[in-house]
Amino acid sequence: ELDAPWPTLPAALTEQCAVIANEKIGDHANLINHTIPVKLHARQLTALIKKAKGVAALLQTFCEHHGEFDHIHLGAFWNCLGKQARNDHAWLQRHDAALQAVRDGTLQRMPQLKARSLANVAHGMAKAGVEGSGLWLEVWSGIAREAKAQLHDFNPQALANTAWAFATAKHSAPTLFAALADASERRLHVFNPQALANTAWALAWLDDREAGDILFATTTFSRCCEMHAVKFTRAHLSQLHSWSQWRTELDAPWPTLPAALTEQCAVIANEKIGDHANLINHTIPVKLHARQLTALIKKAKGVAALLQTFCEHHGEFDHIHLGAFWNCLGKQARNDHAWLQRHDAALQAVRDGTLQRMPQLKARSLANVAHGMAKAGVEGSGLWLEVWSGIAREAKAQLHDFNPQALANTAWAFATAKHSAPTLFAALADASERRLHVFNPQALANTAWALAWLDDREAGDILFATTTFSRCCEMHAVKFTRAHLSQLHSWSQWRTELDAPWP
Repeated sequence: ELDAPWPTLPAALTEQCAVIANEKIGDHANLINHTIPVKLHARQLTALIKKAKGVAALLQTFCEHHGEFDHIHLGAFWNCLGKQARNDHAWLQRHDAALQAVRDGTLQRMPQLKARSLANVAHGMAKAGVEGSGLWLEVWSGIAREAKAQLHDFNPQALANTAWAFATAKHSAPTLFAALADASERRLHVFNPQALANTAWALAWLDDREAGDILFATTTFSRCCEMHAVKFTRAHLSQLHSWSQWRTELDAPWPTLPAALTEQCAVIANEKIGDHANLINHTIPVKLHARQLTALIKKAKGVAALLQTFCEHHGEFDHIHLGAFWNCLGKQARNDHAWLQRHDAALQAVRDGTLQRMPQLKARSLANVAHGMAKAGVEGSGLWLEVWSGIAREAKAQLHDFNPQALANTAWAFATAKHSAPTLFAALADASERRLHVFNPQALANTAWALAWLDDREAGDILFATTTFSRCCEMHAVKFTRAHLSQLHSWSQWRTELDAPWP
C-alpha cells in the first residue's frame, strides 16, 4: 500500500503467511462471488445462521450463502454475530481479512433493509465492536441514511436500540438523531425501562444537544421514568445517572428526573466506583509496604477489585505499581471491553491518577501501562487522548532504556489503541532497527503489524529499508505461530499495496 522500499519477507515465509490468511477467512474472497452448489430455502438459511457456533462459523456461513441473503437474513446474521463476539472484540483482528467481504455484502444489501433489519444490523454491529470509523464509516453512514427514511416504521425498541448502537460505535449522526428524537418523543409513553435508559444514555454519550432539546424539553421523559422507577435495573440507573450529569454540565433547562430516582442513580454510581471520587484524594488508614501493595494488585480478582485497589492505595503507587496495575487490568479486561461502560464513572479517577504519575514512569512501566491500556480496550481518543499523548512523549525520551520486548509491546499497544504517534514511531523504528537481531518472533510480528495497521510509511522506511528485518524473520521462520504469520501477512499486503521497495 505504501509502495515502501523495505525488503520483502523471504518467499517461503510470505507463502506461509498467505496460507494462514486464507485459512482464517475460509477463502471468503473467492466464495463471496461464486454460486454455492447447495441453495437453501429462506427458513433453512435463517436456521443455519442461528445455529452457527462461533464467529468463524458465522463468517463462513455469510460467505457461502451471501448471495441468498435477504434483509431478514442480514439482520439475523449481525444479531448473532453481536451475541457471539460481544465479549471478544479481538475477533476484528483475528478475522480482519474477512471484514472487507462482510462490509461489502452489508453495503450491497443496505437499500433492501427494512426498519427491523436496519435496527438489528446496527445493534449487532455495535455489540460486535464494529466502530463507526475507518473501514466501516460508509456502512454506519448508510444505516443512518436508510434509518432516517424509515423511522416511521421503527417500533420503540428499534428506536432505542438504534440510538444505543450509534453511541456505542461512537458514530455521530446529528440528522438521524434529530429525527429519531422527534419520533421517540411522540412514543415515549410506550418505551420500556431499558429503552428509556438506553436512549437517554446514547444522546448523552454522543453529546447531541440538538436531539436532547427535542426529546427532553417537556416533562414527558421525566414522567415516563417516574412511571417505571421501580423497574429500572442497576445498569439502567447508571445510564440515567450519566444522562443527569450531562444535563447538569450543559446547564440544560430540561426537567430533571424525580428526586427519588435521581438519588437512586447517584447511589448506584457511587457503588459502581467504590466511592472512587472520595477515596482518590484521601489518605487510607492502612498503608502498605511496596511489596505488599504489588502483591495486593496482582491478587485482585476482577476489574472492580482492581479499581477498588487503585482508589484505596493510589497515593502509595510508584511507577512499578502503576505498571503492575495496568498490566493486571489488561489481563482481567482483555475479553470484556464493556468494563469501560460498566465502570465509566471510575474512569476519570483512574485517568487522572495515571496522568499524575506519568512523569515518574520509567521505561518498563511506560511499556506496561501502554500495553495494559490497549489490552483493556482503552483507545487513544476522547477521555484518554491526553494519557496516550503523554505516554508517547515520555516513551520517546526514554527509548534508549526500552528492551526489545518493551519496544514491540509499545508499538502493538499504540496500534491496538488506534493512536497514531509519528514522532514516537520514527524514533521507535530507529531504536528497533538497531536491535532487530535480538527480537523474538512475537516482537518481530507485533512490530511489523503495528506499523502496517497505523499505515506509518515514514517509520517503515526506517525499519524495513535494509534486509535486516527479512533476515531476522527467516531466522525465526519455524518459530512463528499462526497468529504471528497472520500479522506478517498483513504487513506483506501493506508492503505490496505501497509498492514499497523493501526486501
